[in-house]
Amino acid sequence: MSRRAILRTALLALAFVALDFVPRYGRPAFRYTGSDLAVPVWNVGWPVPLWIYDARNGWHDWPLTYVVPPAQVFLVLVWSAGERVAARLPRRARIRAAVLAAAFLAMNLVPHRGTPSFLDPPASVWMIGWPLAVWFDDPNQGWSAGPGALLAPPIQMFLVVAWMLGESVVPRLSRRARIRTAVLAAAFLAMDLVPNYGTLAHPFPRVPVWMLGWPFALWIDDPDVGWSATSNIVLAPSFQALILAFWMSGEADQAPGTSPADPRRWD
Repeated sequence: MSRRAILRTALLALAFVALDFVPRYGRPAFRYTGSDLAVPVWNVGWPVPLWIYDARNGWHDWPLTYVVPPAQVFLVLVWSAGERVAARLPRRARIRAAVLAAAFLAMNLVPHRGTPSFLDPPASVWMIGWPLAVWFDDPNQGWSAGPGALLAPPIQMFLVVAWMLGESVVPRLSRRARIRTAVLAAAFLAMDLVPNYGTLAHPFPRVPVWMLGWPFALWIDDPDVGWSATSNIVLAPSFQALILAFWMSGEADQAPGTSPADPRRWD
């Protein structure tokens, strides 16, 4: 990697470390032995607290304390791989990847009002981020991180890197290989839009609902709040992008000849 790419990767790693130690004083973000919502504590970590310091009984952790830091290390490695791939892409391919990243950023900043399925009891609140809420205006403690704060940005970063890998492989594919890849991508899109009616074990057992997506529901017609996105809305495209990347890599390995085609023809 170039010196600038190494610097950007190091800044990302430092940003993750800094976020893990951002303190916020208020209601406890998670339950622990002796917790009391009426007693303010120090929540350490942002946007999702990893530790809590309670002046009455000391420090406390929870499962995300041991999930978030390894995930951040993985994201730094993904970013580093993306820097290496981007350095080999032609200018137009890098512009397309930048447009995709900007689209993801815009989705994370979309404001809308509704009743999220993760609030108990249900309430109409303002949310930022679509289709998963990255932030929501909690009626009890103000603006708080939603499920999208943990899921959306990491998976979007992964998808951008997968896109760049695809950009680097596509020029080496024959016309028939590109058609086969497009057919596979269209099949994934069709699966994500399959409507079906059935009963889910979670979050509302024994209540039949309409769903979009097969074999995993991406959208659910929630009886309380209407159509809502599930976590599969970000997980399914990620697995599909990974499968497409492996598919294209296999197609490129089977391409006749050893000299890759001129990448400029794909710009």
